[in-house]
Amino acid sequence: MRDHGGVPAVITPPSGTVAFLFTDIEGSTRLWDEHPDLMSAALERHDELLRTAIVDNGGYVFSTAGDAFSAAFSTPMMAVEAAVQAQRALQAETWPAAASIAVRMGLHLGSAQERDGDYFGPALNRAARVMGLAHGGQVVCSLAVEELVRDGLPAGVGLVDLGEQTLRGLERGERVFQVSIDGLVNEFAPLRTSSASTGNLPTPATSFVGRSEDVKRLSGDVAAGSARLVTLTGVGGVGKTRLALETAWALTDEFPDGAWLVELASVGDPASVVPAVGDVVDARPASGMTIEDAIVDQLRSERSLLVLDNCEHVLDALGGFVSRVVSRCPRVAILATSREPLGVDGEHVRVIRSLDPVLEGVELFCERASAADGDFDLGDDRDHVEELCARLDGIPLAIELAAARVRSMGPRQLTERLEDRFRLLRAGRRGGIERHRTLRATVDWSYRLLEDVERTLFDRLSVFSGGFDLAAVEVVCCDDAVDELDVVDFLGGLVDKSLVTAERTGGEDRYRLLETLRQYGEEQLEESGDLALLLDRRLSYYRKVATTARERFEGTEHQSGRSAFEAEWDNLRAALHWANSNSDGDAASELIAASFSYAEAAQRREHGEWARRTIDYGHADPTVYGALSLWLVYDGAFDDGVHVGQQGLALAPSQNDISALNCWKGIANALHWSGRVDEGFAATAMQASIAARSNAFDEATCEAMQAMAATWGDRSASPEHLRNARRLADPLANASLNCLIDYIDARVAHENGRPAEAAALHLENLTRSEECGNRWIAGTSALALAVSSSASGNEDPELWFDAVTRLHKSRNWMYLWALLETLALKWVTGEPRRRLGAILVGHLEANQNRYPPLADQREIALNELRSDPQGAQWMNQGASAPRDDIVSLVLEELADGDHSAGA
Repeated sequence: MRDHGGVPAVITPPSGTVAFLFTDIEGSTRLWDEHPDLMSAALERHDELLRTAIVDNGGYVFSTAGDAFSAAFSTPMMAVEAAVQAQRALQAETWPAAASIAVRMGLHLGSAQERDGDYFGPALNRAARVMGLAHGGQVVCSLAVEELVRDGLPAGVGLVDLGEQTLRGLERGERVFQVSIDGLVNEFAPLRTSSASTGNLPTPATSFVGRSEDVKRLSGDVAAGSARLVTLTGVGGVGKTRLALETAWALTDEFPDGAWLVELASVGDPASVVPAVGDVVDARPASGMTIEDAIVDQLRSERSLLVLDNCEHVLDALGGFVSRVVSRCPRVAILATSREPLGVDGEHVRVIRSLDPVLEGVELFCERASAADGDFDLGDDRDHVEELCARLDGIPLAIELAAARVRSMGPRQLTERLEDRFRLLRAGRRGGIERHRTLRATVDWSYRLLEDVERTLFDRLSVFSGGFDLAAVEVVCCDDAVDELDVVDFLGGLVDKSLVTAERTGGEDRYRLLETLRQYGEEQLEESGDLALLLDRRLSYYRKVATTARERFEGTEHQSGRSAFEAEWDNLRAALHWANSNSDGDAASELIAASFSYAEAAQRREHGEWARRTIDYGHADPTVYGALSLWLVYDGAFDDGVHVGQQGLALAPSQNDISALNCWKGIANALHWSGRVDEGFAATAMQASIAARSNAFDEATCEAMQAMAATWGDRSASPEHLRNARRLADPLANASLNCLIDYIDARVAHENGRPAEAAALHLENLTRSEECGNRWIAGTSALALAVSSSASGNEDPELWFDAVTRLHKSRNWMYLWALLETLALKWVTGEPRRRLGAILVGHLEANQNRYPPLADQREIALNELRSDPQGAQWMNQGASAPRDDIVSLVLEELADGDHSAGA
């Protein structure tokens, strides 16, 4: 071994402040899949070169999981020189052309604990994240390393400042430097920061302690494809969710279509489980499809990772769905967390161990205690903390609850109190595995430490689904037992004790109970006999929340209303379930009516399922039927939309009652889009007469829709309706409503022979509709932009591709049919896309999907194709094809840059 400036060769693992070198092979999963024989020999040589460089420079290899090396050095200079030697050796090697190896490397310096040749501590996580920024052949290091090596680097080695970088899964970023090496490639693509990843994984607010090797093993198994369904099991509070999220973060490079967290804890109704998954991955069912069909159909062509969190209470509803995804979606992997296995074929169960109380448990306690009390010092209390963690079986939740109390009592007092509580709480406890009883004892112990009012408040907070705000607490939870004037202090106390989590979203404070704690509180509330009372209060409160949010969404405070719906969607779902379960049809109908405008704009198709289930419960109300009618129309089920709308009308006090507004809206849309234009105008007139007695939003919306309908008939009527719509909308300054009116204004410009002007208006409106969250208008604007651009001579396949993708993603078949017919009639007139155009025409004709403004062109095309034997054959192919397959054909064709969309 070399002597580095007088530093003796390392023959034992270094301790204290340690320099870490982490490496792995870029793209190794693909290489193993494509060339397993070549990779076997290449990996052997790779290992030899890495190990030699590390040992030559005094390093200690402490992990070689898969193709990754983790090494520790006494000084950062040793680590840098090892990395330089390794890269030179690796890049000088002659690798097989099909299995050329490129290794990325990261260096970091930090305090770590060593035991039995392994290391623990946050420094390892940071070293791994720094390495994860790099590309194959690149060496990067943290600021801590740079500061100690910059003045003594060997000849031919330099440092390039790459600036402050975000580290995946870590709250604090890192200033990163590239180690440049003369003679090697030193130009690389931008670093792999988390901003480039897709999905919805949350960034943890605290450090990850004790399970780095678990993450390596799990991520290795999932990335290699040997375990596509992994269920993390264990007692509540053992850290299943956090381990799943850390593993998901480590796998983001392997899943280019996204890593998606589906939080099932707040889904109480089994029927809502699969729709909740669909909402996260944005799957939209077509008419005749279930939401499960839509999810499977979307995921089967993607490489995505699903993290299904807290599955234990919905196993029956989830098992068949997961099994189907695994069997039908070969490139999708699933990480599930549950207190028991899902019980489906192909499942790999991983029982999550508790933390080592002596090492990892103490580390976790000290970190959380320091966060709770900046003056905390372990000092002479290590033995007491070790005993405390051992008594808590190393369960992270229990340790964190204990650490949160250090401001009021020290480790010795905590340990003494815990001893008494365990003895008391184990006595008479019903059966169950020991670890589960231990966790319950831990939560019981923490619960017993609360003041009486705190306990009452904690129990009552369990009725909230997902998050909640202070206003909800004051209304739902406060009475003579919990004073509204003191609830802020009590809630803050529960946050301090880690029984409630505080989150800041969009400048607003919101709160959440960990699911283990929420279930515990719910049990206490049920035992007290107060659960039904609190659920009734919750329903009453969220009826008002939904009504107020609707008024804002449809009025001058549009963004505030939108934010309220987005924040409280889980609670609205739970409130609706309670209303239906307790036969409160009025409340269920009010919730559905109040949330429809937002759900329509955001294209939350789950709302249609809400309406359908409410009708199934026997809670017949015109507003519910009206909502379902409109969702059926969006799905392209025009006849069903008319039928359901008419069912709603039969329940209304009269056909022009305000409750019938959406029934007429659904009927009018269905009639117009199915080609029954004259009947559609009559239904629109009924809708308009009712809207005039509703509110400005409804009236302006109806005037705008009349302007659009007029473009299919008497075009001279459009300007007057648009003027009326703007007159009504201007005082509201409602972004979503203005986007609708601007969209129709641009449509009118196109119909009046000004396509270039219309295209510019649609492009601007597309951006604004995305900003205000109106996905419905964004999709239709994308369609109109493609049409107008094409008519003005700017034929851009990307515009058509974007429009098809948006509308198909939201399952807005009402407009998607119009888009497909527009393309079909363009393509059927000539080569090279005549065949595909004929297939589209045949499909549309067989399914009776006709866009009225194109009726004359369609008849010409049909007559031409029917007289052509080959055309008839192509049409027959389209007639029998599923509509999602038709969309796939169109997207494939539009993605081909050899032809223009209008060829």
